[in-house]
Amino acid sequence: MRRPEFRKGLFVVLLCALATFACSRRARGPRPLEPLRGNAVWLSDVRAADEPGSEEALAAFRCAAVFLPAREIVAGVDGWKGIDLPAPARPLSRIPVVLVVEAAADPLEGARKERSKTFGAFLAQEVEAVVARGAAFGPIRGVHLDIPFSGATAQAHAAALKDARSLLSRRISRAGGGERLPRDVALTWSFRKPPPKEKKPRQAIQALASRVDGFVAFVFGDDNGADPVFTDSLGKLWWAGYEPSGAGVVRRKSGEPGPRVPESALDPLTNDPRMELMQELPWNEEKGWEFSLRAARNVTAGGLALSPGDAVTFSLPSLADMLARFDSDRKGRRFARGRLVVFDGRSDAGRVFPIAALPEALAGRRGAPDLQVWESAETGRLLRIGAENGGANASLVSRVENWVEVDVAPARISDVLPGAFDRWEVYDASGRPVSPGRASRVRLFETFVAPRERFSPARVSVRGTLPSPCCRTRTHVSPAAGGEPVATDWALPALGKPRTPEPGSR
Repeated sequence: MRRPEFRKGLFVVLLCALATFACSRRARGPRPLEPLRGNAVWLSDVRAADEPGSEEALAAFRCAAVFLPAREIVAGVDGWKGIDLPAPARPLSRIPVVLVVEAAADPLEGARKERSKTFGAFLAQEVEAVVARGAAFGPIRGVHLDIPFSGATAQAHAAALKDARSLLSRRISRAGGGERLPRDVALTWSFRKPPPKEKKPRQAIQALASRVDGFVAFVFGDDNGADPVFTDSLGKLWWAGYEPSGAGVVRRKSGEPGPRVPESALDPLTNDPRMELMQELPWNEEKGWEFSLRAARNVTAGGLALSPGDAVTFSLPSLADMLARFDSDRKGRRFARGRLVVFDGRSDAGRVFPIAALPEALAGRRGAPDLQVWESAETGRLLRIGAENGGANASLVSRVENWVEVDVAPARISDVLPGAFDRWEVYDASGRPVSPGRASRVRLFETFVAPRERFSPARVSVRGTLPSPCCRTRTHVSPAAGGEPVATDWALPALGKPRTPEPGSR
């Protein structure tokens, strides 16, 4: 007789339990998004995000995130100050954004103990300030702290980060009802140096790891030397960071050092006939290569003013080594989430390794320039020869490795105006160097073939009759990404007319 009452009571209990569960779900809100994984890029100049087609190029290889500098920490006599960095002209819409809080030097280096204890509160304010600006950059999914530290300051940074996380978790926005650091916004940190050998600094880094959601371990380029094994042992998701950009420095004839020169100056300097390639060291896959360009006369190019005898010495990392490490740095690493490649400058046009070359590199292929030649015969005694790099990959810098050769036999070459090519040599039908008048082949050299570069045509005057069809060509180029030179056999190019130069073309 009591069984119906028992069933009724059980039904009421189940209803209450379901209602409690539903209320609990509504209180917690939607489930957080999965942590970011995959290959990402870091744009050191936020204006690069405004370059036409940039977001489309990133989406082409399913870019997991774009790191953008948003805030800078500057240390002063009275403490630290945070400065807003410019936002892009329009926010990204298709790719998640990680906003970077950066510092040029360790803010706790040499700081008194009492002062160091206040850094956590300051750091929490910086994170809040950068999150508040997130809409100007795009769909924010992370805040990255690119803040140097040493073995001596690691413990202080770990304590500061603990204080910052505690403050961020307690500061509830009354207007929005959510945390100042939303649950989908990860907090990550940079490793750039090898881990310390001493026990206490390593323990301090492990304490720091317990306060962040992940790391970027810079393993390649510049002075980077983070250890993938140690980073993975911390048990947090991490990206392997790569910085493929190089730079130069001016060496005055007087011996005084001059300003630092960005990589974007390389192409205009090698294009200037007043600059001479004076030093070409053997290419080393572990250290890249170095070379010097010396001004023979007064030169104004690439934003520089050089006097005769002044030189610019460039150091470029080995792209071949970077591509090899793309797999080895992450192989067998349990917590590695992907690769992060840093791109300097505001445009792909000034980079030796542009964003457009990244998809091929991520696929495990060493890209090479695609040197295409066109010809235009005029009046039977004049041949115009132009070329362009149809690909996104660059060549090595060399006086002898990159060239286009044209055979005009049975005609003979009387004169050559090289156009945008750097220099020329002439040969007979057997490939022996001869003087003009006896030559039937001309070889047009280019010191550096930049990505997508076009060369205004050389003008070759001949004696006799040009062959019909005219004229056989072959090319030779050494890729900046390493590997064997790319050489073609003799063949007839497609006939064409001089193309209208694009910005950055010659």
